[in-house]
Amino acid sequence: MRKPLKLSAAAAILALALTGCGQHAMDSIDYTDKGADKAPEVSFQTPFKVDDATTKVLKEGDGADVDPGDTVIVNAALYNGEDGKEVQDTYQSQQPMTVVLNDDVKDKLPELYDALVNAKVGTTFAFAQAPDEAKTGSKDASVLEVYTVSEKILDHAEGDEVKDLPSGLPSVKIEDDGPKITIPKDTEQPTELTAQNLINGSGTEVKATDTVFVKYAGVKWSDGKQFDSNWTKDPTSFALDQVIAGWKDGLKGKHVGDRVELVVPADQAYGTDEEVKGTKNPGGALVFVVDILGTQPTPKQTTPSPSPSGQASSAPASAAPSASAESK
Repeated sequence: MRKPLKLSAAAAILALALTGCGQHAMDSIDYTDKGADKAPEVSFQTPFKVDDATTKVLKEGDGADVDPGDTVIVNAALYNGEDGKEVQDTYQSQQPMTVVLNDDVKDKLPELYDALVNAKVGTTFAFAQAPDEAKTGSKDASVLEVYTVSEKILDHAEGDEVKDLPSGLPSVKIEDDGPKITIPKDTEQPTELTAQNLINGSGTEVKATDTVFVKYAGVKWSDGKQFDSNWTKDPTSFALDQVIAGWKDGLKGKHVGDRVELVVPADQAYGTDEEVKGTKNPGGALVFVVDILGTQPTPKQTTPSPSPSGQASSAPASAAPSASAESK
């Protein structure tokens, strides 16, 4: 049984000096960047305690500005304020959080929200709150949370428009409600995959093992009718190892910011009209226009990423467009 501690007057004064000011605790943090795939090396004076929600920038980023309403990919590492040991991190597990900087985050965690919207991509900052014994089991130490803004999800493709396109491709016109895709008249359904950039982005290269954030629209080659689109909605995330072969093979090696026209033959889509009977999947060759808005490694496990503040959460990697595609 743990005996109650009796503090001398001097010890009590020292404790107040160490814990009464959140900024003093934050100033004790020593930070070393260990690269994108490793948690930073962090040490600090223990016990670590702040009385109010407090943030401190540990490394200034030099990427794109983060604005209200943006969606950002954030890596996190959590440290025990009692002994300074790392509790959990998303860097090595490759399971970053996807955070939408909406009014809900702003209302519930204004300090964390402000730290994110005033950051640039690449920024690392520390965040801590007053101890919550019910959540952490300690009333004398705060959890230190270290966040790195790894990437910002784009709103649309960004880059240089490709002027000279191969002949024979379906034409694409971008309108307010999405791409208008026109299939060439009197043409046979394609038998080979085509992945033609319409816009060349300059962001991170997409790997076959990644999860991509996209806006897209898809039509059937046979009649040109749209069967799926999220163009006027929020970006959707797809793990490339869970989608049709035409997406996986067509998008790997592309870059964030690209707008890609995918012409997918039936054998790399859902199958022929005969093969998809009884399902909601479109048969035959398909044409997609895909804006690649962000990418991250697909999580190696399905357990939630650390979100000690209760606000950030991992974006699900939807199985579509491999499982089903409903008509729009």
